[in-house]
Amino acid sequence: MFIFSKRNIDLQVFKIILKFIYCGNVKLTDLQGSEILKIIIGSEEFNVQQLINYAKKFLNENKLKFLVSQPIEIFKIIHKNSSLFTKLWDDYLEIICVKPEIIFSSKKFPSIDESLLKDLLKCKAYKIEESKIWENVLKWGISKHPTFDQNINNLNKEQLKILKVTLNDIIPLIEFDYFDSTDVYQKVLPYKKLLSKDMINYLLKKFLDKSNSIRCCHRTRYHKVSPSIMLTPYHCAVFANWIDKESNSHYKIHNNPYKFKLLISKHVDKGMNLFPVFQSALSRAKATLIVARIKDSDKLVGGYNPNGFSRQKSNKFARDSFLFYFGDKDEVKSGRCGYVSQPENAVYYNERLEPAFGNGPDLLCKNDGNWTSKPTSYPSIGIPSNFEILHYEAFQVIKDCEISNV
Repeated sequence: MFIFSKRNIDLQVFKIILKFIYCGNVKLTDLQGSEILKIIIGSEEFNVQQLINYAKKFLNENKLKFLVSQPIEIFKIIHKNSSLFTKLWDDYLEIICVKPEIIFSSKKFPSIDESLLKDLLKCKAYKIEESKIWENVLKWGISKHPTFDQNINNLNKEQLKILKVTLNDIIPLIEFDYFDSTDVYQKVLPYKKLLSKDMINYLLKKFLDKSNSIRCCHRTRYHKVSPSIMLTPYHCAVFANWIDKESNSHYKIHNNPYKFKLLISKHVDKGMNLFPVFQSALSRAKATLIVARIKDSDKLVGGYNPNGFSRQKSNKFARDSFLFYFGDKDEVKSGRCGYVSQPENAVYYNERLEPAFGNGPDLLCKNDGNWTSKPTSYPSIGIPSNFEILHYEAFQVIKDCEISNV
């Protein structure tokens, strides 16, 4: 007689694993996502690799359906067993960045533990107003005290003090920069006892001082890319990987360490002079990204310059500069990147003060909107030799650790 003692494995899950060991097949179609995850965890303990692979494949094929039906349960299991589900954690974060209501509108949201909440709030790209995240965090905090009135407006001073302790490690993860003045007045200041004096002073300065330059023009983390009409956070994650020369899967929208601050966005009309304002914007920025949409197409083209553009008519050294080309703007996987091979000729302004990349020039951003490309200092990545642009934008690229100094 054999006796298995695995208290961390559900009996039903154990029966499924045992059936697979003896019969070589199991039916997963009637199971929920949380049960599939438990099967994977149990199979890991018994080293049933065939069942692990089968269950992971089935889970991946039904990823969204399972998340929508059991969002909190799914995230709890994945988080608790993070070493087994690193990729799945990233994949699900990608989904809730775009569909955050799956998590934040769940009735079970208050049931998550502090560790999971903190890791969820570290995500940088939720497509939801930050003030709504704040409201859910307050509800979460109150739920940890069942004897409290669950309406925060009815809490007394002592209860607010207790709530402040509960939220002490959570509040620093709220991006108050994405609030507007109405949000601060209606949703933050009434609960100022929960915040530090420094945070209150910062918010008052930010929203009451009209001369202050630290105001934010967007209200969600997802739009950290700024109100671009061409780039999404998915493009920016790709750019981050190219900037740091990482694999395409290293940075995703939830952990992108770069902010893309829009400097200028212009539609191109015949006869217009593109660059007077453009030159002024670029000369103030260090690392810059230029992107343009090719007319009568869905193609994007542009370049990254880590050292900025000076107004001098001379070549500028940049070791990590690159050009890029997206064959389809809506498909980030179509993007190609080519790093400079002659860093001494990376970027420059020509005699007409038109920004250019490479000695070819490999990409010449002409004033009249008719751009050209002749690969010389950069590899050929498919950019047309001559093309007309429909719209162009320029961004200042700022790493998170640099943002406080900008």
